[in-house]
Amino acid sequence: MRGIYETISDRQRQKDFADKIARTWLCEVVETARAARIDYLCLREKALAALLEIKTRSISSEKFSDSIIGLDKWLTGWRMSKDLRVPFMLAIRFSDRDMFANVSEVDSVRLAISGRTDRGDPLDIAPQVYIPLANFKSF
Repeated sequence: MRGIYETISDRQRQKDFADKIARTWLCEVVETARAARIDYLCLREKALAALLEIKTRSISSEKFSDSIIGLDKWLTGWRMSKDLRVPFMLAIRFSDRDMFANVSEVDSVRLAISGRTDRGDPLDIAPQVYIPLANFKSF
């Protein structure tokens, strides 16, 4: 069985960012079950308004020109956004700024097999979707 690498600290950083998103977008941001393919739901007046994936990074937004999301998660979010007729949003907290994009509408993505190698987990190498940061807006 694969280990879970997300720490309590990681989850707190995501929660803090989710709280900011809720205040900014005037919605309720609800965390989904840990095993769910989508991390959060955005609700307005109890109705689903968006699907939300949150990433927190300890690097500058200038370090890379793309954001990476696993193909499985991207396909799930994209398909659900079409079926449910709500946007699939990706929000990223970098060390220097917070950004977001409606990734269900981005058509300039690139697919590659990649991933991190510092943990020694071969399952970290998988199909990834690269989304140009040019598609993102700052909060």
